[in-house]
Amino acid sequence: MKKQLDKSMNVRKRAILLVLTLMMLASLTALPVQSAGDSPDWFEILISEWFSYEEIDGYSISVDGHLTDYQIFLRLHDGSLWGMGRNPDGILGGETTADFAYAPVRIIDDFFYHRYTYFLYGEYNAFEEHYMIALKNDGSLWTWGGNRHGQLGDGTTTSRRAPAKVMEDVIAAETGNGIVAALKSDGSLWVWGNNTVGGVGDGTTINRHSPVRILEDVVTFSVGGGAVFAHRRDGSLWGWGDSGSEFGRFASITPVKIMDSFSPQEGEWLFHIPGGREFYWWPAPRLERPTTPPALPADVPPPASDSNFDSASGWAVDDLHRAISLGIVPPQLQARYTQGATRAEFCAIAVAIYETAMGREIAGRQRFEDTEDINVEKMAALGIVSGRVPGVRFSPDDTIPRQEAAPLLSNLAVALNVPLPRHNADYSDIDLIAGFAIEAVGQMQSAGIMSGSGGRFMPRGLYTREQSIIAGLNLYDYVVH
Repeated sequence: MKKQLDKSMNVRKRAILLVLTLMMLASLTALPVQSAGDSPDWFEILISEWFSYEEIDGYSISVDGHLTDYQIFLRLHDGSLWGMGRNPDGILGGETTADFAYAPVRIIDDFFYHRYTYFLYGEYNAFEEHYMIALKNDGSLWTWGGNRHGQLGDGTTTSRRAPAKVMEDVIAAETGNGIVAALKSDGSLWVWGNNTVGGVGDGTTINRHSPVRILEDVVTFSVGGGAVFAHRRDGSLWGWGDSGSEFGRFASITPVKIMDSFSPQEGEWLFHIPGGREFYWWPAPRLERPTTPPALPADVPPPASDSNFDSASGWAVDDLHRAISLGIVPPQLQARYTQGATRAEFCAIAVAIYETAMGREIAGRQRFEDTEDINVEKMAALGIVSGRVPGVRFSPDDTIPRQEAAPLLSNLAVALNVPLPRHNADYSDIDLIAGFAIEAVGQMQSAGIMSGSGGRFMPRGLYTREQSIIAGLNLYDYVVH
């Protein structure tokens, strides 16, 4: 009976969210602030808390995992964030004080967001308090909403509706249960907010209302439950706080080294640590802001992109070095190895593999309206990629999730005249893999080109540059040998 009730409530909730979505669409297309050419032809809709993407008439919809919270957040092409629905603790921003917004409200501009990993956070903690954090493209971190534990990081415990900047030079941020953590470009990790179980990591259980510098040389980190886990440049994994007892309890009020060598994957996955314990590793994605180096004299060669692999994970260095030596890594991808690979970048790797293996340039070209990238055109000409809308829209700057990478690599193997054998994937999350990718995922598993972790494939997990390069290297080895 309980399962039937839960299912009924879930259907009701999804129906309400769909209605809100359609209302928001209708409202935004009529907004006076938008000119005729500004209406988005695509957008992402985010819901606070746990979510899953669904395709409805070509739009990417996410469905809230909380029965009591009905909000929709939408990001337009111009980087602006809009919200609609319930407004607990003022999470819809300072432009409305209503308990429920029936029309879209503009919240913040230029926020850093990625299609498959949410950079905007809405958290619901044990005190039924809602708050938001958003990382902007300029590296500034903004917060608003409830502030019982000081999680807004402004030195107070006063709730605030209007977004306000609390830090600069931030490249990644994440939050959970009132704990907020931010990674700065110098590798320092700052934490604040709820510290009742030591989640801040400063050796106390006193809530911190302002950012506290906790650890240096951090590459990536994950916040889950009441714990924080950090992967450092030397490859070691550190943790603090209290992870609870679901997977075997980890508890410490100061950073503790858990293991000397940690090989993280992008996207949520279950990781085993000594003592029979497990935790979910969902790393905060990094904001990589391009810089323009000073011009060099014509007779001075440009410096190597990242010859000592400072930005690479320790587990990847040897394979990255070999891939570069084989000539299958374009120069522009020989840096920032842990950032998500875009669809165009993945095509660049695929072109390098094909042309190196075949010993000739791809002559054909197939164009798209939204890109003139030659690597995309080459891959499309070979039938390896087709685009979001074949021949029209490719979305070159979208990062590529794992389940999109698998079919591309399978198609590349066919183009190289070495089709991969069929294999039924046996990952525990196979039901989450999209139909278009399921066969290719099985091929990747069988050939050892892509792999999961802990028995899971994480189909929607972000695929980094280093993972893309190494999967390409595995395919290259498979084809050549």
